[in-house]
Amino acid sequence: MDLAELKARVDRAVDSLRQAHSAITAQRDSVENAASSILGQALEGLRERLLDLLSLGFPDGVPLSPKGSSPEDRERLLTQAIALIREGNRRLEQLQALEAGLSRTTSDPKQQVQHDLERAQVVFGRAFRLLPLLSPPNRQELSKAFQASDSVQNGDPLQVVSWLQGISRVRMAASRLNSALTYAAALRRRSALELRVAQLPFRPGERWIALPVPAGQTLPPGKLSLVAHLPQPFRPAQPVAGLVVDEWVEVVPGSEVTTGVSFQYDAPGARPPPGRVAGGGSTGHRALGSGES
Repeated sequence: MDLAELKARVDRAVDSLRQAHSAITAQRDSVENAASSILGQALEGLRERLLDLLSLGFPDGVPLSPKGSSPEDRERLLTQAIALIREGNRRLEQLQALEAGLSRTTSDPKQQVQHDLERAQVVFGRAFRLLPLLSPPNRQELSKAFQASDSVQNGDPLQVVSWLQGISRVRMAASRLNSALTYAAALRRRSALELRVAQLPFRPGERWIALPVPAGQTLPPGKLSLVAHLPQPFRPAQPVAGLVVDEWVEVVPGSEVTTGVSFQYDAPGARPPPGRVAGGGSTGHRALGSGES
């Protein structure tokens, strides 16, 4: 791993935690000292600061009072903010102890990697996984394909949102992603619906294969459809990190297929009259003719 890049990435995360912690502390003071005429505005600011901590791995950051400025709303939000400020203090103290326990000039690369991974988990929580950065060999083609996301959807960028909602009904992994983005949208996170389509190999002017096929047209063969949640634009000059949520292969049936059907049946046998003994019956096999469907 690139030690300098890893350290810089975790340093940014630590700085984000410090800034969010300072911001919610200041906003708590604003609410405590707010006059009744501006209490509603101050409480809205506190709700936003709580959501900032939610994005940093504080699961209790969802505001307990989603709206309103009554004395009960004020009390609930202040109590919640105080608890999260304490948790932030604990994490910052843990980060300080980690820094004091490592010398980057004398430690080996493995120790430095482990140290930065631990720092990231202190910031975001133990369930957090920090991903290595990659530079796709076809990044220029990917960039062109993602830039054409709206055009391949016939100019409607919400087509991919409807597609994800539909596919999440039958695929569990896609359903988990859809749920996460739905909750983020409910919390007014602007990037929740930033879904982009890239179709490879890239051909300018092509239509997305997930859309209904117009009458008289056929789907192009051998296409890879990528749907990515991209809160930030794809930049080919920069390495990327991401998670593969789900993948599958679909075979498109032909418009015309030659078919055939066969079945087993008992052929009629010669049956003797009652009281006589004669030979048994036989079994036959017949195939129906093929046809176009």
